[in-house]
Amino acid sequence: MRILVVIPLFIALLLTPGAVARAGWPDYAPSEIIVTPGAFVMTPSGSGESLQDQGVAIELWLRDYIRGVLVDFPRQDLWLETPSVVGLTWCSGGRIADSNTDAEGHTSFRRALAGGGWSEAGLTVYAAGEAIAQTPFGGDTLMDLRVNSPDINGDLVVDLSDIALFGNDLVSYHFRADYDHDGQVNLTDIALFAGWIGDRCP
Repeated sequence: MRILVVIPLFIALLLTPGAVARAGWPDYAPSEIIVTPGAFVMTPSGSGESLQDQGVAIELWLRDYIRGVLVDFPRQDLWLETPSVVGLTWCSGGRIADSNTDAEGHTSFRRALAGGGWSEAGLTVYAAGEAIAQTPFGGDTLMDLRVNSPDINGDLVVDLSDIALFGNDLVSYHFRADYDHDGQVNLTDIALFAGWIGDRCP
């Protein structure tokens, strides 16, 4: 009889907002993200233009349901992911936040990212493995961001295999080879791509 009473109470506890945090696990539901949507290029070495210089920025305010503002949260535990089947590959440290969170729980993703592949499916911020919604207590976790790289096949080096793929996209347009994001693959993109040949993870 006691088991029949305990089970509904346990279920009710789990369905109560903030119950996970009260049980000792983090609950980042009060967090907030402001993103400047758009498209950007990243290179395996991370030596390309910063996101900010490309007109893109991700601002994060990290909060926990019980603990409130999370100060000095490690940047290594804040990273980006894509749901795309094609997806992206990342060099070590190439997708983490710019800094630990400050006194207001704020950090950003403004620097140049390091990796390869391409995605038009958007990006999500993760905190210690949990996807963060853009608005507190709900909302979409998927940010309106597209990314491509001269490392088209995502093996973290720009080499002959990428040259072949780029050549195909000169004949038939593909976002993955449009590095100035003007809707066409042309001489400007050829010049940009040529400058990245040989680029690899640090």
